[in-house]
This record gives sequence, structure tokens and C-alpha cells, in this order.
Amino acid sequence: MAAFLLAGILLLSQKYWSPAYAGAVVLLTAIWFWVDRVLLNLNPLPLNQQLFAIISSVLLLALILGGLWTLRPYMILSTTETREESSDSSSSGETHE
Repeated sequence: MAAFLLAGILLLSQKYWSPAYAGAVVLLTAIWFWVDRVLLNLNPLPLNQQLFAIISSVLLLALILGGLWTLRPYMILSTTETREESSDSSSSGETHE
């Protein structure tokens, strides 16, 4: 729960790497859900009774990760990364107006 809260705060603060962090949190949660449901359960359901849950999990995971991927261009670079990019473009001799 704390990881999701931290991911939300980081996304709101628009850190450049926050979509990757949120994606990792979502993936780890989905993996843990299925490990718990299939491997650690004392009486797991047969696969044919879990088909809807599998399909809906994959679709929801794709939707969330796709949304995080589309947010990536709108995230703000940190000041050190911005300085490095500006020094690279100025050292190449290009003029910007």
C-alpha cells in the first residue's frame, strides 16, 4: 500500500523516472497476486475456472502500463539532466534562437 502511495506522489511531482517506478510496482503486485493465487493457495482452482481472471488481469495490466508509458513524455527532467542536455547541445557548436 505504501508503494502505491509513493508511486502516486512521485507521479504528481512529475519525476522523470516515476512512470517506470509505478510500472514496477504494478508488475510486482500482479506477479505476487498470481503467485499467491496459484502456488501458495492450499486449494487452487483449476486453470479453466481462472480463465476470466487471467484475461482481465492481463488486459488491466496492459491498460495501466500503457497509460504510464504515455505519461513519460510529460515528466520533468531533473536539473542535472537538463544541464547535461544543454551542455551537450552548446558544445556541438549549434546556435539556438
